[in-house]
Amino acid sequence: MDAEAFATVTAESLRQMGGGTAVTAPEWLGDRRYRLLERLEPGGRVWRAQDAETDRTVVVRLHRPITERARRQAFLRDAEILRGIEHHGVVTVHDFGIEDGVPYLVMEELDGIPLSHLAGGSGGLVPAPLLVSIAAQVARALLACHLAGVTHGGLDMAAVMLLPDGAVKVTQFAPGRVSGPGGARRRSAGTGRGAAATGGRHHAVGASAATAAVAASAQKPPDRFRHSPQQTSVPASQLPDGGLEAAP
Repeated sequence: MDAEAFATVTAESLRQMGGGTAVTAPEWLGDRRYRLLERLEPGGRVWRAQDAETDRTVVVRLHRPITERARRQAFLRDAEILRGIEHHGVVTVHDFGIEDGVPYLVMEELDGIPLSHLAGGSGGLVPAPLLVSIAAQVARALLACHLAGVTHGGLDMAAVMLLPDGAVKVTQFAPGRVSGPGGARRRSAGTGRGAAATGGRHHAVGASAATAAVAASAQKPPDRFRHSPQQTSVPASQLPDGGLEAAP
């Protein structure tokens, strides 16, 4: 049975979102629990919303419609695993479900910028220690997901959020995309058995992709993300035991 859903959206509305026209969305979702406040991307798939029960601001991400039962189950299984992951490098998933064939995730709101935005800067490079830190943090976040039994499903620079303190969080997961029918992974939900069997390969690819993405985005960041000149080099003797990391 599908998880209880709050969003009143349809496959047709999602098809409209793929076009260039604006989408008229309901003000409230889920028995007036979530109030949509602001569309966060032109396509209309990502919204800032207010949770009336907890009085917190959340982000609602709508995924492309799915109709096959196996893919629906794959999405719900992976989303449940994501909700259970507690890792400082992985965005927190508060809720999820499928409404009228449209999968959705409810996540924490992050105060940061995606690495893809750094590529638009000019002049000055991101300090080398920050680059190393970002790559290491992304690799650890991906490893935590793989060990839990879920993969990202579409990692790129836009899916890595840089926070003002130098920490990063991996976002924009695509639950069910990799572990669905015909996928390479096979595991029992929540056990991580599939990740154990193929985790080495996934981790290696993920770490390489993270490093390449970070290197490609090595441009001048906005002022509030810029480290001081004194941080352009760090003696090895001053590195923490766990490696260079901007935040715990």
